[in-house]
Amino acid sequence: MTMRKWIAAGLALSALAACGGEAPETAARSGLAHEQMVAALQGRFIWDCTLTGEDEPAPWRFVLQRQGTGGASDVVVLDAGEAQQRRVDLVQNNNAARIYVMRDGSRVLVASDGEVRAEGEGGSKGRYYSEGRCRKGSQPA
Repeated sequence: MTMRKWIAAGLALSALAACGGEAPETAARSGLAHEQMVAALQGRFIWDCTLTGEDEPAPWRFVLQRQGTGGASDVVVLDAGEAQQRRVDLVQNNNAARIYVMRDGSRVLVASDGEVRAEGEGGSKGRYYSEGRCRKGSQPA
């Protein structure tokens, strides 16, 4: 390879790394996919959340939705970037907030005003995305 090709390849890899491995177009498409998913739900969700992380270029966007009826209802995580929905393992009351314990070990605390904080261990999303906002849907928390 010529020196110009090496420099161009290095710049391309640097740009890709700055996007967290996602090309800017891919990040924009995932944001659009989330907005389309939320619009299709027509408010039938508990929370529409966006969390950011200090070292994460793109936010973690997901919807918490209640599925089923009565005592058989489950809270699930809908993420436009994931092929399948994931069930929330546990929902805990904490005064004016709810704590959603995810299967990956993330703990997401959503206050009644929509402020959200997350924590997690290992490879969980809660480890990388720590705070943000949620928008209330029509379903009860």
